[in-house]
Amino acid sequence: MRKDTPSPKGFLSRLGPGLITGAADDDPSGIGTHSEVGAQFGYGLAWTFVFSFPLMVVIQEVAAQIGRVTGRGIAANVRRHYPRGLLFLIVSLLLVANVINLGADLSAMGAALQLLTGGKGITDIQTSSQAAEALRPIAGDLAFALFALGIIGTGMLAVPVLAGSAAYAITEMMGRTGSLASKPLQAKFFCGAIAATTLVGGMVNMGGLDPAKALYWAAVVNGVLAAPLMAVMMLIVRNEKAMGKLVLPHRATLWGWAATAVMAAATAVFFWFLFTGG
Repeated sequence: MRKDTPSPKGFLSRLGPGLITGAADDDPSGIGTHSEVGAQFGYGLAWTFVFSFPLMVVIQEVAAQIGRVTGRGIAANVRRHYPRGLLFLIVSLLLVANVINLGADLSAMGAALQLLTGGKGITDIQTSSQAAEALRPIAGDLAFALFALGIIGTGMLAVPVLAGSAAYAITEMMGRTGSLASKPLQAKFFCGAIAATTLVGGMVNMGGLDPAKALYWAAVVNGVLAAPLMAVMMLIVRNEKAMGKLVLPHRATLWGWAATAVMAAATAVFFWFLFTGG
């Protein structure tokens, strides 16, 4: 092997973090929501991707820029540069979203395991079995296995990410140290936060709510809470005290606020249809 040729280990070490992050973003909640939308509308909403993709890209860039420049998460930056009331609000929103998502994902993983062990005709998905059945035109008799393995696999990636994200937020809010790179005995508070978040998430799915509905409403909660979190990110990324000379350029700032406005508008429209039945 040539010296300038990367070894397989080196290649995987560079590929791994991005691959895991990308895969974890497509968690069981996302799969459940995509299944329901796909079963009802097919490719009818595919055109929205043309408009949503640039907005998603700029928000991802904003998050990456904050982390790269400051070396801290959202909670730590809010704690350093904004009132404590805003810090408590942001961390609370993050915890609510992550815990509900955790519970829904764990519930879906359990239901998917039942499908494995034998626990586009479906257009109204109400259960995990119906979500799997919606794949039958493509996967045939393997529809249940494909759906179940997808839910379990993505859940195994998403659950640690959600618990870790919540633990980072709590740790930063309290001004404590700790990270996934720390040894457990050196980061007792951080590890305890991970355990507590996972435990509470597990308790959420004990209420008897159908996993498919839990996945759907977890996605709804995340969507509703996204706009205020995005707004705080935009404030941080334009704050010279936090970012120094590396504040977000004006053009990217306009795109970021546009994405935030679209998310807020989508939330308003959702509640309009929810309460008016229009």
